[in-house]
Amino acid sequence: MAGPWTAQLLAPLRRARAHHAGARAQIAFFRYDPRLRYLHLYRYDLHGYFRPHGDDLTLAGLGGAKRDGGDPDGFREASDP
Repeated sequence: MAGPWTAQLLAPLRRARAHHAGARAQIAFFRYDPRLRYLHLYRYDLHGYFRPHGDDLTLAGLGGAKRDGGDPDGFREASDP
């Protein structure tokens, strides 16, 4: 699967249609002491989430990904104010 580039890749085939819209989510990684891994919590709700990622990172993100659509190569990479 080509993700947000699927529609562009299938466009020359004309018969194949893909209805994909890009979504932009804000995430961050935080490093923690891997000796404390057994204390790591998970949280998922409408406002955000965090979970372990690998041996020493926490992946945190905000809920409500924005459906930007448009060009997947033109997404704004900076965080929202």
